[in-house]
Amino acid sequence: MYIALPEIGREVGFTAQSLQWVVSAYALGFGGFLLLGGRLVDRLGARRIFVAGAAWFGAASVVGLAATAPGLLVAARALQGVGAALLFPATLALVNTRFTAGAERTRALSIWGVAGASGALAGYGALAAGLGFLPQSALAMAGSWLLLPVLLRRWGIRATLAGGTAGVAVAIVAVVAAMSGDGSYWALLPGLALFGLFAGTAYPAVFAAVGSEVDAGEQGVASAVGSTAQQVGGAMGLAVLVAVANAGQGSGATADAVTDGLQRAGLAAAAVTLLAALLALGIRARSPSA
Repeated sequence: MYIALPEIGREVGFTAQSLQWVVSAYALGFGGFLLLGGRLVDRLGARRIFVAGAAWFGAASVVGLAATAPGLLVAARALQGVGAALLFPATLALVNTRFTAGAERTRALSIWGVAGASGALAGYGALAAGLGFLPQSALAMAGSWLLLPVLLRRWGIRATLAGGTAGVAVAIVAVVAAMSGDGSYWALLPGLALFGLFAGTAYPAVFAAVGSEVDAGEQGVASAVGSTAQQVGGAMGLAVLVAVANAGQGSGATADAVTDGLQRAGLAAAAVTLLAALLALGIRARSPSA
């Protein structure tokens, strides 16, 4: 969606100021209804909510495809977000309740992670940009499908989550080190590839941790709380990093000044990510009496 935004803006008639609502409307619908979706999963059943969410999302997608005016597309995107808020906790609840803990659930989480990574190339004809993300997406799928099961089996959830998150921090530093005002995509590619591999490992590990030792009747809300924390943290983190990148820059900033700002923001992101990896090591199993 991000890749296709410029083309969507031209085709549907968005202004430069209003185009961000294509993304924001989805985020509002998704984040605003996640907890409700999780509670509905626990009350009405994951399978029922999954079917309802899929039907809702499909209908909203049809409306979005047919949209010829900005308002209608924004409304369709908001409705897609609501559908996703039903689908997300339902899917994870199904994975965490229909598959027994251990190798079977790990395999199911790996498939779930691959499905998420394979959707990263969706776009409306933005072929060149999409191909640029292909190595990152391919390695994200490899991280979910190949690396995650091995690490979970050998290290367990805590060490896998910490290791994957630390790997993301290293990848960010690699991208920052390759940045320059006249740099190329190929210089950034190794860091982007590492980011895909470790993010593809860490992301499903997060939700493996979220769903572990949670009663079957609370899996929906647990998944929703985990995703809500991710959405809120991502939004707040992005705002802080944008402020760091733009600090001290005027409207006529040079390419080198912009690059310096992006490097500062990248290093800040890497430091916070490394801190998250250390905090992951502090995860403790729930005591039997809890």
